[in-house]
Amino acid sequence: VITLLETNIKYQSYADISERLGLKSDRTKFVIECLIEEKMIHIDDQGFLQKSTERLSTTKDIPSKALKRGHQDILDLAIQKIDTVPVEDRFYSASTIAIKKENLNEAKNIIREFRAKLSTMISSGDPDEVYQMNIQLFPLTE
Repeated sequence: VITLLETNIKYQSYADISERLGLKSDRTKFVIECLIEEKMIHIDDQGFLQKSTERLSTTKDIPSKALKRGHQDILDLAIQKIDTVPVEDRFYSASTIAIKKENLNEAKNIIREFRAKLSTMISSGDPDEVYQMNIQLFPLTE
């Protein structure tokens, strides 16, 4: 919801946000009320929802049940979208690589830097869509 408020469309209605993001209306209402309560978004003088914070980030390398569930939900959505979004509107990629484990922290930092640079580049101008980007790096060996 927060990222949708960064696009060039103004939103007043929970229903418009639900429709745009493909969320159930009760879920949208709950999320918006929580975001308002946490002062992450607010309603401006004209009645439009506006973002109140510059950038949000989560903890790094600290276990969280909520974050784990969020990642699972996004992966489930990625599975659905691979069949419903035309290939020209999406990008899925995977690499299987042999690594030296002591380089893992450096790899995580490079991925974080890449995400930040890419986000800045593709968000510049007048954003009109909201996309989800996932990068996974996990061991296949036991």
